[in-house]
Amino acid sequence: MATHDYVIANGTGAAVRSDLNQALAAIVSNNSSATEPTTTYPYMWWAHTTTGQLKLRNADDDGWVTIQELAGTMLMEDGTVGAPGLAFASDLDTGFFRPAANQLGIATNGVERVEFGTSEVVFNDGGADVDFRIEGDTNANLFFVDASTDRVGIGTTSPATLLDISSSNPIFSVTDSDTANTIFRIRNAGGTAFIDSKANNSNGVIAFTRNGETLESARFDTSGRLLVGTSSARANFNTGGNTAEFQVEGPGKGSFMRNWDDQFGADLFLTKSRSTGNTTVNSSDIIGNIAFQGNDGTHFVPTAIISCQVDGIPGSNDMPGRLSFATTPSGSSAALERARIDSSGRLLVGTSTTALDATLQVNGTIAWADNNNTNYTQPTIGIANNATTTFNVVLPEGASAFQITLAASANGGDRIGGVTAILYGYNDGVIRRRTLQTLNSFEWSFTSTSISGATVTITVRNSSGYTGHTGGVSIIRLR
Repeated sequence: MATHDYVIANGTGAAVRSDLNQALAAIVSNNSSATEPTTTYPYMWWAHTTTGQLKLRNADDDGWVTIQELAGTMLMEDGTVGAPGLAFASDLDTGFFRPAANQLGIATNGVERVEFGTSEVVFNDGGADVDFRIEGDTNANLFFVDASTDRVGIGTTSPATLLDISSSNPIFSVTDSDTANTIFRIRNAGGTAFIDSKANNSNGVIAFTRNGETLESARFDTSGRLLVGTSSARANFNTGGNTAEFQVEGPGKGSFMRNWDDQFGADLFLTKSRSTGNTTVNSSDIIGNIAFQGNDGTHFVPTAIISCQVDGIPGSNDMPGRLSFATTPSGSSAALERARIDSSGRLLVGTSTTALDATLQVNGTIAWADNNNTNYTQPTIGIANNATTTFNVVLPEGASAFQITLAASANGGDRIGGVTAILYGYNDGVIRRRTLQTLNSFEWSFTSTSISGATVTITVRNSSGYTGHTGGVSIIRLR
């Protein structure tokens, strides 16, 4: 190891020779020493034996530039983003530099583009408007980061959203590697979005959750049923015989609201076709049911049903319908029809058939109760003043007698202006008419009539020689 000031002093021949040898030793050993040479020159070499580094004196002769390890490892200065430690001769602001301990930076044009650290690799750490692109074998924009819009594109250089996937058949899929062929996919085809879930090459489940998947709001199960408020479909409706494609569980409330500035309200459509397309339904087809069911501890059992059926032969823009109302009697699980409104607007109570064109037809007992009404002393059917009203009383076959009492309202002081009683009877299918004065030789007869003040009482009795006919109609007209 030797250093020298590279100045040969005057002296004897032996002294000069020794000085020259020391200078040559310093040259051939790159001025190797544990401490830097006392006398330095620009661009001189120094083998720093303490650090094991080969250094070069800078041009200003005021510092050292480390070149490499004496053991052979190349070294360079830390540099800066504007003057990298390793740069190009013709492009001095492009190259490698050391931002901090254990970090490597790559700069171009004096701007950091990539930074490699101990825990991350950062592209565009300075936040410059510099895009990032990865090119595939056939896709020049396999992955693209648009720095100016802070968006990521796959297959596009102009992402319209935070993540934009563009392809002739765009599919986004998520695969669970723990279970074979378990995939969740989202696909767009011609403007139609497809959401698909597959579990082990079978139907998957699509669940909608919240709060970190701790609460589930809804799901489509493996059978395609939509479940809201539950994750398990029920199959015990109609006394255990049915499931439902749409099931909602929870507090038990729902609403439909039409918040539109017009005269219309919200609609609920229950529809039926005899195919997936447009196929005409048949007479008596059930269009829809509203079923009320209670749980008996095992199944849901019907308590009441409102049903709509086709009430006749349908045609183009012609769909006659009827509504049926059924309730379940005590001790039974089957709802029985109690009333219906048919396509002619007739209300049938206690019967499903009619032989007469009457608006209200009742098979059974009708009772009117006064309920302590202060205006009337008897159960009452009120009739407007000056009204001309017709009562049609339909009597079943074999009926023996009936009585009709007509009275003005007790509090109004009105009197019945007049009464005309007309009797219609069916005799072997032929309609015959008798007036109040004709009392003999007909199936029904007025046996007594009394008028007292505002009250008219008419008693009608079946004459004994006419039985087995289709019944009769008595019409009492007030005027």
